[in-house]
Amino acid sequence: MLRNFLSYCAIGCTIYIVLRIFKVNYFKTLYNLLQYAFYKVGNFNFKTMNKTQQAKVLTTKKSFHDSFYYKIVNSIIVDLDIREYATVEGLTSLIAFICFVIAMPIGILLNSVFLLISSFILWFVLSISILYMISRNGHEERENAIMDTIDLLINNIERGVLASITENVDLINPLIREHFEIFIVKVTKHNYSFRHAMTELNETLGDTFTDFAKKAIQFEENETEGMKDIFLDNIDYNSETRAINAEKNRFFTAVNNEYLIAIGLLGVLALFYLITTKGLFEAIAQSAIYKGIIVANFILIIGSFAWMQYLRVDIRKD
Repeated sequence: MLRNFLSYCAIGCTIYIVLRIFKVNYFKTLYNLLQYAFYKVGNFNFKTMNKTQQAKVLTTKKSFHDSFYYKIVNSIIVDLDIREYATVEGLTSLIAFICFVIAMPIGILLNSVFLLISSFILWFVLSISILYMISRNGHEERENAIMDTIDLLINNIERGVLASITENVDLINPLIREHFEIFIVKVTKHNYSFRHAMTELNETLGDTFTDFAKKAIQFEENETEGMKDIFLDNIDYNSETRAINAEKNRFFTAVNNEYLIAIGLLGVLALFYLITTKGLFEAIAQSAIYKGIIVANFILIIGSFAWMQYLRVDIRKD
């Protein structure tokens, strides 16, 4: 068993070295190949369906886009700023492929299809959870930049929202400044209506910007004396959200760090016992009870970690 494991490691290292010698961007190449394959298969299948079947596919696709999983993965893509390179379907396919490659040696070494499937699912959940944890840092930074921009625009909104954006675009956080520059170009040079351009800007910036965007459209289309007061509660809301997010971040950062350290120590201890205890590896490979215990432990560990990330959602007022 150990010899097989070392053989897999040697083959993997050899492939990695060869790819590096020829300067192959293997992650991008693998991603493009998977995207192309899934696109071709899906496009071919869709074209060969009748209208009733196509309608069912479109309905299923809409349900998928409304699902909790889709929103989580889409938020990862947005917060990591990889929308130009990834879609929810593409990222899911890539993660699933990598998890299967990792899980396959486990199933072969322990001679168990049950462990192969279980480890694949666990690795997939763990991967999504870790990516979500990492993306939250970018999310918080981006959210703070949007709230700072909203405050800036409201404080200079006497001449209108468009004028405020145009006059203060250089003061906007570089993280999101480009989106506002594109907004200005659309309205001033491409003859977009304010509503259309603001709606697209809101789709780019997300929920944090939604309330301001709705009020901005109302303000520009129905500007009357004293209407700028409709923005006052946005400043109070942003101030409260910053305080909540700061406290929430401190808590989850501490919890995640302590949890990962504890899991790392337990993993090292388990590996130590596996190596030093004679016959333990063979017993695990041959006993369904041992395999069940291992899977149950990993479900508890990874499930707890995933649940902690799920709890780390935006706290918003009704």
